[in-house]
Amino acid sequence: MTRFGILSVAVIMLFTGCGNEKEKRINGLTSHQKKVLSYLPAETQFIMYMNLNELRKTPFWQDYFTSVLQKSNGSSWLDEFEKETGSGIKSGVVEFITTGSWSGNDASILTFDKNLSAVKNYFVNNSKFKQSELLGKKFFQSKEGGSVKFYFANDSTLIMINSEAYLNDLIASEHKSLLDNKSLFPIIQSIQRGSQYWVATDEGGYASGLLQQLVSSYKKLPVKNLISSVKNITLAANFDEGVKIESEWGCEDTKSAYLLSAAIKGALAMDLLAGRDSALNELLQKMEVNHDKQNINFEINLNKNDLSELKSFAKKNQLDKKL
Repeated sequence: MTRFGILSVAVIMLFTGCGNEKEKRINGLTSHQKKVLSYLPAETQFIMYMNLNELRKTPFWQDYFTSVLQKSNGSSWLDEFEKETGSGIKSGVVEFITTGSWSGNDASILTFDKNLSAVKNYFVNNSKFKQSELLGKKFFQSKEGGSVKFYFANDSTLIMINSEAYLNDLIASEHKSLLDNKSLFPIIQSIQRGSQYWVATDEGGYASGLLQQLVSSYKKLPVKNLISSVKNITLAANFDEGVKIESEWGCEDTKSAYLLSAAIKGALAMDLLAGRDSALNELLQKMEVNHDKQNINFEINLNKNDLSELKSFAKKNQLDKKL
């Protein structure tokens, strides 16, 4: 699952940088999303969000998401989990969220909308898991080893986390959560089309590493020097009719944003980002690049054929092995 998230971010962001919700949104988030994010550590620096219920309604679910999810790391565990509980990729799992940080206090969350008892009993009655307690609350760990702890914040929310210290603080309601992160959380709040898929980071180094893979052959390309000015990134994708991707890169100042956007536009005009890949170049020509003060905005609309080209490009360049 994590590898799928990183690969998807890589494929989209390397080339670039959702649906209406019935529930009232809070600065780009629903009240439910905000509650789920409150379980995540404050030191989070990268986050990916997927709403599987929303994505299952789209034309891309069967042809794209299902196949990629099933090939991802952890897919065998998910297959077993779905057989035992009736909840998984096909149905039952509503949301998947995964995070990363330099501190290693990573966390993931699954939320469910059916078979709730079966989901919890999977851990309670499974001989592969051992049960422990913190402050009177149960959590589970694999008997085969590993640091991941499985904890049910409520009947429909499963948290997977490495740090027992953080889990203890979470149970005691003494933790500092992602909502307290004054750098990343405002960036997340700025995402307005986040009902299906979005990512956010306040670490510009993610962009640097990704873009360098495309421009490594061009030693004098100004993008390579200017990319270090990127401080934060958001990306949201909507898959209802084709694929609409919107990404915003926040730079350290207005001058950097202007110069970087100009450099990217120039690189696109000279086909430098696509290199010798003519199909990729045709896709990149669809991208709109604009800057607004300290931000660079990217927007691109893709169809199924375009997505196939992106997947072929990623496979050919083995991007998933580099990330």
